[in-house]
Amino acid sequence: MSTTNFIDGVTNASSTSGVMGTYLAPDPSRLHQWFDDFDHFLQASNMDWLVTQVTGTTATAAVVDEDGGVVVLTNDSTAAHGVYAQWQGGASSVAETFTFSSSKALWMKARFKLSTATNTAMVLGLIVTDTTPQANADGLYFIKADASTTLKFNATSSGTSATTSVNVGTLADNTYVEVGFAYLPNGDGNTNNGAPAGLLYLNGAYVGKFSTFANFPTTELAVTFGVSNGAAGASTTMSTDYILVAKER
Repeated sequence: MSTTNFIDGVTNASSTSGVMGTYLAPDPSRLHQWFDDFDHFLQASNMDWLVTQVTGTTATAAVVDEDGGVVVLTNDSTAAHGVYAQWQGGASSVAETFTFSSSKALWMKARFKLSTATNTAMVLGLIVTDTTPQANADGLYFIKADASTTLKFNATSSGTSATTSVNVGTLADNTYVEVGFAYLPNGDGNTNNGAPAGLLYLNGAYVGKFSTFANFPTTELAVTFGVSNGAAGASTTMSTDYILVAKER
């Protein structure tokens, strides 16, 4: 005996939305979606990623033998040396392919770990083109400062002095975390019903929200991640399993 559910399909398009109104699956064009599971990592001129080393010259970025596809950024053993990757999508420079809009939903999700939770600085999210993304002028991103294990989510617009920050949680050495952010212009029907909501998640659990969106940037941003050594100067690594960014059209 076999049972077929939804034989007429499942869709997120209305019957009057043109060609996709009769489409038997969810309409993929409803979202601009970017996802990388890091089974490959192409870096160099006109490749997928523009990799920048801060001060040092021997940092590496490479996919490793680990289930699920993982790219590892590895620094040398000098204090404050770092390595950052920004999406360029085969272009000759960084490709800023997302722009925050107060009227459009936006989601971000990633899984990563740091070799040392204290003596590193890291950043991951959407950031304007910058050779030192840790101190960016515009972005929406997860960030951790050196000499701290506290992970935060920052919204920065027109300079680092115009930053709104919300604590996400605490990191531990060599321990993967799954982080998430959702901006919902009409709320989620629960915590911000009818009003804009910026919701944060750690390992699948809700951990906090934004109450103001004054510092959410409106300039173009690029998918970005990276790590730098702390003042202690030991070699550090950042292992990234995947990054997802999606925005309502």
